[in-house]
Amino acid sequence: MVKKKAGQETSDMLKAESVRAQRYLDIAGVILIAIGADQKIKLINKKGCNILACEEEDVLGENWFDNFVPERIRDDVKDVFIRLMSGEIEPVEYFENPVITRQGEERIIAWHNTILADEQGNISGTLSSGEDITERRKAEDELRKYRDDLERLVRGRTDELKKTNDLHQVLTNVQSHYIKAENPKVLFETMLKGFLTLTESEYGFIGELLRGPDGRPFLSTFALTDVPRDKKSRRFYNMHTDTGMECRNFDNLFGPVVTEGRPVISNDLKTDPRSKGLPEGHPPIHSFMGLPFYYGEELVGMVGVANGKGGYKEEQAGYLRPLLTTCSNIINAYRIERQRKEIEQEIIITRDRLNEAQYISKIGNWDWDIVRNNLWWSDEIYRIFGLKPQEFGATYEAFLKTVHPADWDFVMKSVDDALNKKGPYSIEHRILLPDGTGKTVHEQAVVVFDKSGKAVRMTGTVQDITGRKKTEVEKENLIQELQAALKKVSVSQKEWHDTFDSIQDLVYISDRKHTLLKVNRAFAKYFGSTPKEIINKKCSSFFHEGACPVPECPHAAAVKNKTPGFSEFLEPSRNRLFKISSFPYYSQGGELTGTICIARDITDEREKELRYILSERLAALGQMSATIAHEINNPLAAISGCSEGLLKRVRAGGYERELFENYLSIIEEEVFRCKKITNELLSFVRVGNKEKEKLDIHALLDRTLELVALQNRMENIDIQKRYGDTMPVIEGSEVEMGQVFMAVITNALDAMGHKGTLLIVTENTGRTFDISIRDTGTGISKDHMHKIFEPFFTTKIKSGGTGLGLSIAKQIIQNHNGSLNVLSEEGKGATVKISLPY
Repeated sequence: MVKKKAGQETSDMLKAESVRAQRYLDIAGVILIAIGADQKIKLINKKGCNILACEEEDVLGENWFDNFVPERIRDDVKDVFIRLMSGEIEPVEYFENPVITRQGEERIIAWHNTILADEQGNISGTLSSGEDITERRKAEDELRKYRDDLERLVRGRTDELKKTNDLHQVLTNVQSHYIKAENPKVLFETMLKGFLTLTESEYGFIGELLRGPDGRPFLSTFALTDVPRDKKSRRFYNMHTDTGMECRNFDNLFGPVVTEGRPVISNDLKTDPRSKGLPEGHPPIHSFMGLPFYYGEELVGMVGVANGKGGYKEEQAGYLRPLLTTCSNIINAYRIERQRKEIEQEIIITRDRLNEAQYISKIGNWDWDIVRNNLWWSDEIYRIFGLKPQEFGATYEAFLKTVHPADWDFVMKSVDDALNKKGPYSIEHRILLPDGTGKTVHEQAVVVFDKSGKAVRMTGTVQDITGRKKTEVEKENLIQELQAALKKVSVSQKEWHDTFDSIQDLVYISDRKHTLLKVNRAFAKYFGSTPKEIINKKCSSFFHEGACPVPECPHAAAVKNKTPGFSEFLEPSRNRLFKISSFPYYSQGGELTGTICIARDITDEREKELRYILSERLAALGQMSATIAHEINNPLAAISGCSEGLLKRVRAGGYERELFENYLSIIEEEVFRCKKITNELLSFVRVGNKEKEKLDIHALLDRTLELVALQNRMENIDIQKRYGDTMPVIEGSEVEMGQVFMAVITNALDAMGHKGTLLIVTENTGRTFDISIRDTGTGISKDHMHKIFEPFFTTKIKSGGTGLGLSIAKQIIQNHNGSLNVLSEEGKGATVKISLPY
């Protein structure tokens, strides 16, 4: 299948190139014809068919000389061609001779010829491009007629004689330059000088009428008068002298000449409404004459002259007709030459593209002249066979020597069947290269038979399929390996499904748009359905009562940030709290396609946590109760003393304003002191709710320190705070974070006893906000380090510790998607580092 596809693609490419080459030949404005050594026409383009008044299929294979060369010169021309094919004479690059059309009309053709030869240098025919110069010859006859007329009028017309001589001289100069094959710029500048001389004009130009891609006409100058008088005019001339000036706006004096093909004469530009001004830098113009010129019936250009002495007259157009005809003939000749060069370039490009296509596809083409036993190979075949052209004797027998001996009989039988039995020729066989290595090639060919049924030519292609053959073997091996792998995959897939469905957490896979692609058995069971009924529904319809996406959606966060997302949601149907973890997953191409989510029911776990937290708070409350009572008793004693003194004075009827104000101030201060103590106590033991709010970490740390200070534990402790300058917006539970700081700071104070340094450092890392609480206490032993986060593990049993403080603190920080770590070395204090994302 691969072989057929590659062959078909190559065949299609070659056909396309052939069609394109034929299209290039058909758009040429000259005859292109190839004549074989047998005098028959091998190739002809559309222009040639038009001139000969026949169709291509009526011409190909016909004898050129017997059908299209006039009888009076046929034998002579045919004799020259035969001698040329035999190599007796050298080819003539250019000659002219008449041809006869199917309608019997004679046309004069100017031929440019080249010899065609095969790879061995044998002459195989000619390739000719011909220009129909019949009209030119008529123009030249007309020119000669004008010359004769001018000579007859020479007597008695002195002024006209001078003009005629001038015209004759101009024509002679132009013909001389043309014969010398000078470049167009020199030739047209010579003609322009002639126009200026004959019309006694100051300025002028000769332009060719062309058409742009949009089909609109524009005028491009071949020659332009040197007009520099000042800097502006010098700049104008320098801009256009080499590249030519283009005129696309014909709303001016040029318009009627170009659009209507008629002469325009204006001897007063100031009052002529057709005058639309001049290009910047051009000297003033007071009179103008524009003359069109044709090739046949086609308008090919115009001549414009200005500032003629005494103005211009209509009869000047007729007088200048020979020179205008010469302009049109020369422009047409250069057009033909341009087309010929473009066609030659396109042929070269087509050939190069064909060679490149053959090199890329490793397909070469060959042609076997069976009658002469001449075998021609393309360059690619030589590369395939590891040969250079000069190293190979191009015959059928020489080709057989390259065939692997084991395939000789097969190849020869296949060729014999194709030649003698008209069987198809499409075979694969091995070849041997000069260096002893081998290759496998595929050959395909067609046979050309003569009228008697004898094979006379065989044309085909050779493709190197060594790599393909190797690939086919590797492909077969790969298929076997894949089949074995598929069996393993099938087993692994079943194991994966069994594992997936055995997970008790709710596991589901969703695409980028929240659509469920797969769920496990636990998920379907929880929602009272089957996996098949759940697939293609939105995950939000199960966890969020249909809202999609919801704020803080872990799936949306994972898709957006391409990092795991975590969140907690209350499932409304059963009022259960779930912790959802969402992990991005990618296709084999590396594209993010969705997430894998795990929903864990943490309702019971959170209730247990809450009990632990309340227990820890009650234990801490018990530890603080004595100090709190002492702290409240002190202000109460002061209040009692002041109120008792005031009461005695009131009963005694005494009143001292200053004393009363002093006692009342003391009472007010002590009341506020009691209120502050009770508020701090309530904020510590209050359970609060789970709603998240914006946290001021620095203020929360300061409030915790103040609350601890009420226990009289800070007297000999050096508190050092190094807060960072910038604090990001962090969302969380203020009550829970306060409990964390209380637990960590209390542990640090217990480790230091009554003396030491407590250092609190905060830092914004750009991704997390870090809080480090460092003490200079006794540190933690290696035996205890792995137990410090276990519930109820404590080294402070005698002092009433519960062992819940750090375990609850770590759980709270994890619920805030952060981390809590302890670094310690026995005897050197400890550091608790808390990292909170934002």
